[in-house]
Amino acid sequence: MSFDLDTYVARYRGHTRAKRLIFIAENSATYCKEALNLAVEFCKNGDVRNSTGVRGIALEIENCKLSYVYKEICSNFSTKSNTSEHVACDRAWLDSTEKAEEELQNRLSNQLEEALSNNIKESIRMAQVDLGNFHYARGDMENALKWYTRTRDYCTNSAHIRDMCLNVIRVCIASNRYLTALTYIPKAEQALKQPDKITTAKLKSAAGLASIASLDFHAAANNFITVPSELGSEFSDLIAPEDIALYGGICALATFDRHELKQKVIENPKFRFFLELMPRVRELVKSFHDSDYKQLLGILKSLETDIKLDIHLSQHHEVLYQNIWKRALIQYVSPYSSVCLKKMAKIFETNVSALEAELAKLIMQDDYDTENSVTTNGPRLSIQARIDS
Repeated sequence: MSFDLDTYVARYRGHTRAKRLIFIAENSATYCKEALNLAVEFCKNGDVRNSTGVRGIALEIENCKLSYVYKEICSNFSTKSNTSEHVACDRAWLDSTEKAEEELQNRLSNQLEEALSNNIKESIRMAQVDLGNFHYARGDMENALKWYTRTRDYCTNSAHIRDMCLNVIRVCIASNRYLTALTYIPKAEQALKQPDKITTAKLKSAAGLASIASLDFHAAANNFITVPSELGSEFSDLIAPEDIALYGGICALATFDRHELKQKVIENPKFRFFLELMPRVRELVKSFHDSDYKQLLGILKSLETDIKLDIHLSQHHEVLYQNIWKRALIQYVSPYSSVCLKKMAKIFETNVSALEAELAKLIMQDDYDTENSVTTNGPRLSIQARIDS
């Protein structure tokens, strides 16, 4: 199945859409030109938004362009860069955009100064949030984080603390500060004794992304499979509902045993909603549970492009696929006292020598005891089998 770039990027808005396009341009010769053109166009034109009810300075902030990201593109894909495609910087557009942004920033700074002089906490907080939103809209995560964190001293109720934490988490995930994001997630949860489902969905999604970056795929799976379906497009400047299915499904297959997979994934009505958005992931999970290894390997192959071009999963592609492969091998041999390597090699589309070496490695890795137990990145599994050729 071919990778549809237009359909893929339409899931996202704001900074993450541009960043995902840049990532694809940097990592795919096939899609480089198309992704780069789309990234440039998006930075200059921005999102098509429904701005009903948004007025004044808030509307101006919402209409900001991703000038900061555009400058990154011009720098990374200049004629001096070692890339297959180059971008000629539109200096006239950039100068005009930055001039308008400077004027808006000056007004936002004046708004903050006025609030500080009046010493009204809520006005100060809102002025700082506006400055954070302004830099976030431009794609300047460093300054966005600075202003969002400053609002902490002016929060006067639990909703303010929640919003501050969500803003910081969003920026930290976008700028790869995953450990910082993880420290703010429990703060947001503690701020509201009974958080609404959308807030819960955002926090679970962020925790899942941070867990992937920390190589804790088991924790990532547990977070993604418990994301409420109310998430919708509420967090699409960070993650799309289709990502919940893909990330949750792949991480679960790489770390869950068969019982966990059935109980937590297949029979989970919350996660089933997301799986319906990604039929291939749904069938992938089902094929593993049903021990249909031929279909499992076929679907994994069809998802390879999606995963290699994903900004969060790409660098973990090999270890995730290797873990799924190992678990499939273990699941296959576990019920038997002996197996035929020739038959097994055919099912797993490999040769007998490679399969024998892989099984020997599984048995010998980590702690080896008299029951041939194998430790993997998850619960302990056992192989009690005699390998016959």
